[in-house]
Amino acid sequence: MEPVIINQKYSVNVWITSILLAPLILIVFMALQEHVYWNVGFISLYLLFVFAGVLLSLPSIFLHKLAFTELVVNIKSVTMLKALLSIISTCTLFFTYVILEKLANSGYGKDKIIPLFCFGGTVIVASFIYKVRVKEAKPIT
Repeated sequence: MEPVIINQKYSVNVWITSILLAPLILIVFMALQEHVYWNVGFISLYLLFVFAGVLLSLPSIFLHKLAFTELVVNIKSVTMLKALLSIISTCTLFFTYVILEKLANSGYGKDKIIPLFCFGGTVIVASFIYKVRVKEAKPIT
């Protein structure tokens, strides 16, 4: 049996993928909803969403990394580990969203919950894309 090591970049890879991909999906959804196919303002809107996503997802990446380091040793099933980590991250994103909605006092409408689905969906998909454990590299001789 070949030795297997833990992929220490897993949490950061999931976080970066969700931060970069979710705003793109959200902007495409908004553009299709408004029947606008291209606007130069989309670039600045994308950068704003990425910046806001980085700030607002810091609790999520922190808990994801903490749970990853604890669970990767105890859980042998890769699918179960990825499912638990995606649930933890999605719940953290949901709680952050609820706190922001309570502060803004704007209510939960159909249009206001779409960003939560975009970010949560990309976290779930990105969690299953990357490998948790990698085979140890053999030295070149």
